[in-house]
Amino acid sequence: MGSQPRIEGPYRRVTVKEDRVEVEAGLVQLKTPNDGYLTAASGRLSIGGHGVNAEAQMLHGRTGKGPVQGELQLLRGNVYAVRDREMTGAGGTGSVFGGAVTSRAMSPKTDDDVVVKAGVALSAGVAVRVHHSDEDRDGKKEYGAGMDVGPVTFDLKSESPMATMAAMIRGIFAPGAALGGYARSVADKAAKR
Repeated sequence: MGSQPRIEGPYRRVTVKEDRVEVEAGLVQLKTPNDGYLTAASGRLSIGGHGVNAEAQMLHGRTGKGPVQGELQLLRGNVYAVRDREMTGAGGTGSVFGGAVTSRAMSPKTDDDVVVKAGVALSAGVAVRVHHSDEDRDGKKEYGAGMDVGPVTFDLKSESPMATMAAMIRGIFAPGAALGGYARSVADKAAKR
């Protein structure tokens, strides 16, 4: 794609992936060289043997690749019932505006990767999901769960779920030590990429 941001619009794409079809369209989209984006008046529909996912938004954006990502949304709705290689879940949410932060302590050279996403929004709805993906493609799956309930969204997945749960329990009793350990893990894995 080059080193400059790219703007396109109006745009539409149809993609066939395995046994599903994805249709995406919007008024305008800005893409950055590191996979960040900002879309306006856009929507996406995915239908196939593993479920359906439909979303529409007035404005949606995400920062590019890195150990920490930010996300924002304005007038967004999402409905899905999915069971595929990455996730099993169902739900529906609608929001006026919101944002989320995702932290990735991941490297294909390690087997204790952790991804945490937390966000808030002026929203309504409920969605639940179970993660079972291999995001860093090292052959070891990350397992976890997530949910959207009213104004709160939260996801946690890990290649070592038991070790992650033990660290979370330690964090309840010694939050400073657990947070410091997680921050060191994110920095170490970013250096190993």
